[in-house]
Amino acid sequence: MLRESTEIKINNPQRVINNVVQQYKLSESQKENILIAFGVEPEPDKYGITNTITLAAQKEETWEKSVELEKLGGHLISLPIEEFKSLDG
Repeated sequence: MLRESTEIKINNPQRVINNVVQQYKLSESQKENILIAFGVEPEPDKYGITNTITLAAQKEETWEKSVELEKLGGHLISLPIEEFKSLDG
């Protein structure tokens, strides 16, 4: 599953991140941390976005918020291809 996720390319990582933030009701500081994490490891594919979110989880101030982002990363990596690609459109 992880190897295949590197083959699922996205056209607009910023749009995907914005859509994830909106759809999953993340905070502005979580969005900032996700964008910073993407800048550190910019991979424009399903794996890269998921990795970005779990990397941002390390910057959370509380354990609960960190776990929330880790779970979201796990959820996104397991999404069917078409559902994940809808975040890019």
